[in-house]
Amino acid sequence: MFKPCLKCHIVKPASEFGCARSQIDGLNVYCLECCREKSRLHYKQNRERVLEASAAYSEQNAEKISARKARYYVEHREEVQQRVAAYKRSKRKQGATS
Repeated sequence: MFKPCLKCHIVKPASEFGCARSQIDGLNVYCLECCREKSRLHYKQNRERVLEASAAYSEQNAEKISARKARYYVEHREEVQQRVAAYKRSKRKQGATS
């Protein structure tokens, strides 16, 4: 299935569009590339407001966020430990070269 993007007007495959339940075909009207561009522009124009909203959410939902992180750690323990070990190795190498 192919679909035109309403912003760039390029006909693209359905895999190039995000999901939108409210649409008849279940796909967003803008392609992923145009959505990324729109998001970047919005962040650039509203950086302070976005950061304030993020900080407020983090403050109001600290317990919820902490529980989600703990659950993720339990479910992905090995991956997390491997990432931490790799990070520590890279830091040791940087410290040895400095």
